[in-house]
Amino acid sequence: MNTSKKNYYEMIYVQLITEFPDKPWITHISQLIEKKGDKINVLGDKSITYGLYLFDSDLRNTEDMYLRNIISEAIFYSYNFLFLLNEVKETKNKEKLKAKFRAAFIEADAMRAIQFEIFSYIFLKRAGNVVECMDYSPSSDNFDYLVIDNFNIKTQVECKSFSYERGLYITAGQANSIREKVLVSHQSKLTNLLNEPLNMLCSITINVNSNIGRDDESLNDFVEKIAKALDNGSSQKNDQFEIYIEKFKDLKNIQDEFVFQDVQLKSQTIELVACTSQPEGCNSRVHLRVTSELTEGYLKKFEKTCKEAAKRQLKKDKPASIFVHFTNGFILKDSVNQKEFKRSISKIFEKNHLTNLVFVTNINIEEQKEFPYFTMQPVFLIAENRNSRFNSNFLDHVPNKRFIDLT
Repeated sequence: MNTSKKNYYEMIYVQLITEFPDKPWITHISQLIEKKGDKINVLGDKSITYGLYLFDSDLRNTEDMYLRNIISEAIFYSYNFLFLLNEVKETKNKEKLKAKFRAAFIEADAMRAIQFEIFSYIFLKRAGNVVECMDYSPSSDNFDYLVIDNFNIKTQVECKSFSYERGLYITAGQANSIREKVLVSHQSKLTNLLNEPLNMLCSITINVNSNIGRDDESLNDFVEKIAKALDNGSSQKNDQFEIYIEKFKDLKNIQDEFVFQDVQLKSQTIELVACTSQPEGCNSRVHLRVTSELTEGYLKKFEKTCKEAAKRQLKKDKPASIFVHFTNGFILKDSVNQKEFKRSISKIFEKNHLTNLVFVTNINIEEQKEFPYFTMQPVFLIAENRNSRFNSNFLDHVPNKRFIDLT
């Protein structure tokens, strides 16, 4: 990290400490590390908390790009929190925002929610709109932002964030446990699937399509069923899981780290964890992935959440929009292509003051060498309500957007 960047990060960090002199991020991460050791999963759930913890330690100068990106993400969102805090005028509303940010250092749901709210605020302003923060204003309105576009049209915006794990039959942690147990106890079964000693990639996808317990006994029983299925040596399906076995022969790039450049997997389920055996000359390799699917309950929750927001938070006499954050881009991509999901959107659009739903993913930050030191590539998928009573132009200059075909 160059000197200018260090000074810039330090300036932001000092300002944050002024607002939170007890450094709650250090307390919380220290407790988690003491409790969970190296099994702590911090990037997805607590990236801001963990990034601030790292910056306060000797690891602020790490060469590990994974950790540097976490630090950059924490500094970026802290800076924009401080900017938003400065925009809020009344002391009681400043304290309300600070309390919300403090809670986010501990609660993953709170972190995800306020991170998305801050992100939405940034991009709505960057798109050339005037943005008023309604949660921290004297107004009694109960939505996040009032957005005024170049045509002086005022649109109500409410932000909702969905954890990807709640939309699937298993969590990322369960998927990782399945992967570890299969590799530790049943590695030979995977190797036996390689019927070509050279230049072959054998990909085994374990797709979980039912709920399983999180305790060790349930996971062990589940893995034993998988092991028995692997003995068969071919793809198969039951009421708990599916196994897809795909073999790719005569690969010229079998020695490459990115061996998938020349292959395309047929199984299109949502990947939670994957690993590939290390290259050893032209020796054949095994690729193991654990995937899952969207649950029916997830679609119902999405529809209910948006309908409730349209009914109870967004006034019917003004144009309104709901920003929906998906933490997993694969789930979002899979969702918008499903008939059931499109049907849910159509039902939400029965509230005809809604002009659109804006689906957002990939709001993570990556470090950049030069000022402003941060880069991100968010994706915006927009569903337009053609039956809306209102027009709205506040999305005209939002980058990286595409529209969802609801037919």
